[in-house]
Amino acid sequence: MASRLLDQVREAIRLRHYSIPTERTYLYWIRYFIRHHRMRHPRELGDADVRDFLSYLALERRVAPATQKVVLNASTFLYIQVLGRQGMNLAGYRPASRERKLPVVLTRRELDAIFARLSGEPRLCARLMYGSGSRVMEVVHPKPHDIDRERLCVLVRDGKGRKQRITTLAESLLPEIEH
Repeated sequence: MASRLLDQVREAIRLRHYSIPTERTYLYWIRYFIRHHRMRHPRELGDADVRDFLSYLALERRVAPATQKVVLNASTFLYIQVLGRQGMNLAGYRPASRERKLPVVLTRRELDAIFARLSGEPRLCARLMYGSGSRVMEVVHPKPHDIDRERLCVLVRDGKGRKQRITTLAESLLPEIEH
């Protein structure tokens, strides 16, 4: 029963050209939803069961708000796109919350100690990531023409979500980039 449903979910996701990570995530949470409701088919379950599951995740599992949102999206996709429901009333579930934590900020001495232990490309990549807020995959793939030395910026291609953006470039990195 569940495997046929999951095949239908997989087919609907691929038909809409969702990413592979999204597919894996949706399938994971749909399986979890089915197991949570003792292997009952989602057709037998209703909006209240989805609301209860979302509240369970927030209260018992203490998932992050972003995780709960993904589960909400997966559930909505399952019921509307795969099972053909016209709509869902999910109002009233308990939203997940997180304590607000201050970010950890390294001191100048700590940063210098980290950078002093690195050399070559790893050092340059670490300094680029720190100085521009770039991700690992964004600093290992830039092409020479993506770096604007005059404006001190870098064009990031295929960033998160396959988006392009421009980020800052510290002037102190120019000598390292030249090599």
